[in-house]
Amino acid sequence: MPGSAYSIAMLTIVGQCVGAKDYEGAKHYTAKLMKLAYLTIFVMNLCVYVFMKPLTGMFNLSAEAQALSMSFLRVHCISMVIGWGMSFAMPNALRAAGDVRYVLWVGTISMWVVRVSAAYLLTFVFGLGPIGVWLAMGLDFISRGSFFLSRWLSGKWKNKKVIEDPE
Repeated sequence: MPGSAYSIAMLTIVGQCVGAKDYEGAKHYTAKLMKLAYLTIFVMNLCVYVFMKPLTGMFNLSAEAQALSMSFLRVHCISMVIGWGMSFAMPNALRAAGDVRYVLWVGTISMWVVRVSAAYLLTFVFGLGPIGVWLAMGLDFISRGSFFLSRWLSGKWKNKKVIEDPE
């Protein structure tokens, strides 16, 4: 949830900077908000990782179900720390700059090509079972995040128009 809050803040702040044609400000605040998002995500997931056994123990699960849920949580915590910020907060900076189509296409293609395909391959072809779905989710976070970061660093988002000039 805090990552999502930074994400929403990024829409407003970067949108204001881009509207004022303050691209350096947009870069500065994006970097600042991304650092805060990653710090928060890291701290929260570290807490979940450290206290995983008592957290999963609150649900009165069988030993097998608790072990399985802890496996899912491990993959999820690591995936979140590595890729969530770039795959879900960074696109809001691009959206705020008017680069909406790029975000839409990368998200859609990544979901189907990486997440769904990798989930199928890891689960059924490589026999990893349900953990394969969680690993595929992490791969999706990393792949789409890589595309969003490279787009941001390329500066192509500066050429987009959010509102056309009436001239």
